[in-house]
Amino acid sequence: MKTEELINLLEEQKFDAFYLKLTKLNTGLTNVEKQELLVNIIDYHYTNEKALFYKKAFDLIIGGNLNLDFNIDHWAPTFLSLVVLRAPSTDLMAYFIEKGADLNFIGDTLAFEKGKNLEFEKKYLLFNQYQTCLDFAQIKLNDLLTVDYSYEVPKRKVDLDWRELIDENDTINLSKREYLYLHEQAEYLHDLIKTDKLMDYIKLKGGKTFEELPKKTH
Repeated sequence: MKTEELINLLEEQKFDAFYLKLTKLNTGLTNVEKQELLVNIIDYHYTNEKALFYKKAFDLIIGGNLNLDFNIDHWAPTFLSLVVLRAPSTDLMAYFIEKGADLNFIGDTLAFEKGKNLEFEKKYLLFNQYQTCLDFAQIKLNDLLTVDYSYEVPKRKVDLDWRELIDENDTINLSKREYLYLHEQAEYLHDLIKTDKLMDYIKLKGGKTFEELPKKTH
């Protein structure tokens, strides 16, 4: 596959080499390969810390006419839904909207199911088969507030507000396990807040749920 070397360079965090290789390969990639490359980057590699680099790469991949409204074989049924899942940033969402992505594109959660599998999935489907990225954002937020929430307040507590601590070098000993647990909580809260803010942004930009859209678009 033409894009395999590109993905390997990202995994090795060789960003300059990735961009040079992409520049050489880009015109030879099909639209489907470009879409798959975008999905792979968002799903496994994108970080806000490297947002400028990735946008530069996205500019090259998307060009002037790549369709960003497509279903993917994933829990997130469309490309924009994947952005909501992996990189819930209003800045990144604004970028893809500017590049032509439709906030109200209706994704089919069963687009890649066939035969008996399709009938089984339809019978036991927990959510609406058809979703916009706003529908998916609500599903993600609901999961964050319910099934994904499994944290407890630490039993050890320093009875002092961090703003009142004058000595910045004052330390407390934590086990690696305790530190990782607190770090995981911070990431969880960050994702929760970012997702909630992104939902507000999608609505502000005219995003609708599937049920809110005019029936003629269904």
